[in-house]
Amino acid sequence: MDFVGDSVISIGQFYGIELLDFPHEVAKLSLWLAQHQMNKLLQERFGYLIPALPLQNIEGIHLGNACTLDWEEVCPHSPEDEVYIFGNPPYLGASLQDKTQKAEVLTLWGKKGGSIDYIANWFIKGARYIGKSNAKCAFVSTNSICQGEQVSLIWPSLLRFVEIEFAYTSFKWGNNAKGNAGVTVIIVGLTPREKAKAKHLYIGATSLTPEEISPYLTPSPSVIIAKKGKPLTPGFPEMRLGNKPSDGGGLIINEKEREYLISQDERLKQFIRPLVGAQELVKGLRRYCFWIEDGELEEAKQSPEIAKRLTQVKEFRSKSTEISTREMAQAPHRFYFIAHQESPRIIIPSTTSEAREYIPMDYQTDGKTIVLNSALAVYDAPMWLFAVLTSRMHMAWVRTIGGKLKTDYRYSAQICYNTFPFPKLSKQVCSLLEVAAEEVLLCRADYVGKTLAELYDPKTMPE
Repeated sequence: MDFVGDSVISIGQFYGIELLDFPHEVAKLSLWLAQHQMNKLLQERFGYLIPALPLQNIEGIHLGNACTLDWEEVCPHSPEDEVYIFGNPPYLGASLQDKTQKAEVLTLWGKKGGSIDYIANWFIKGARYIGKSNAKCAFVSTNSICQGEQVSLIWPSLLRFVEIEFAYTSFKWGNNAKGNAGVTVIIVGLTPREKAKAKHLYIGATSLTPEEISPYLTPSPSVIIAKKGKPLTPGFPEMRLGNKPSDGGGLIINEKEREYLISQDERLKQFIRPLVGAQELVKGLRRYCFWIEDGELEEAKQSPEIAKRLTQVKEFRSKSTEISTREMAQAPHRFYFIAHQESPRIIIPSTTSEAREYIPMDYQTDGKTIVLNSALAVYDAPMWLFAVLTSRMHMAWVRTIGGKLKTDYRYSAQICYNTFPFPKLSKQVCSLLEVAAEEVLLCRADYVGKTLAELYDPKTMPE
């Protein structure tokens, strides 16, 4: 049985990096346990028992920060050596990183690092490490790095060194820990450029063997879509984020509060507008807001309730850590950010369920309604544009290159709308699209009392 003893993998061939003392020691213990389990399996299969004692000292697991350590010093390798890197790095979005983590991202990614997810550090370190060698790496990662803006920030640098050899698209992953919450992840395997013998893409229970796997984890070439500040397509009007209150709730009221205030003073009706954000649009919720022009302020403050709420807004903004928010404490009657236009508009929820085949958008002619910043709006929008944005073609674009919240759609103007490639339309085609758009709206109107969430649920959508 000498061939068994000569061919086994030893603990000395494993290397690792752990940031904290306890996980560092647990990693060593895990290797000893794994060695014992494999020795038992070897005995069952071949009747050959490798002595467990004395325990081999583990020197390959290093205590330190994987973002700052030189991986070549942790595990030196020549171009011919077979090295396999794998792991489940930590995830932190750009807004959640502390000063040290932000500095690490900037060191590895340069100026664009200010918007990059922390987990991308492991991908660039891994890509540089395997370079033109015989090594490969794979990570369990949040799906964010293969969606939306992150793709254009991260992948051009990675593709200089590597290509995607295999990948598992988004799936929910958890473990047996107490109180464990499942997270949505992907698995991405990288290999030095032009060294992959075959590529494999796993989409649920489906397995594909495409010629290429794009950074969006699609079976296609690596075409990368970068965000744009203005629409690519001629004739597409600007899409804007909805109005942001930053008010601590002081400017927002529900339907009962509105009815009570108006019953006390009919004049207050002129200062109250319907409010629609993503939840209000999709679920049919009714909320309102105080909308007070500068010239109406003194009249509005004659209402004790309005005066109290404006004081609440002023106090909330004054305590903000943001300078711009504190400055807006001097105008508590106004929303922090205003994009409102009194014109027909298309309203799109920023986030909506992956279960829907179409994002439930709406076309509204009531220019008085205020769009909240949980939605986007195209003001002074032509009816034919509503037909284009609610088409299956546009949804295919959004599903492929848009961002996600877990696996739900995240619609953005700069990524989904401004980049959408579409031809300039003739007046005749626009007229046909307007008819189609009107048919959609009239069909929805036949189901009075049904919310867009109910109408666009594939399980309950009317035929």
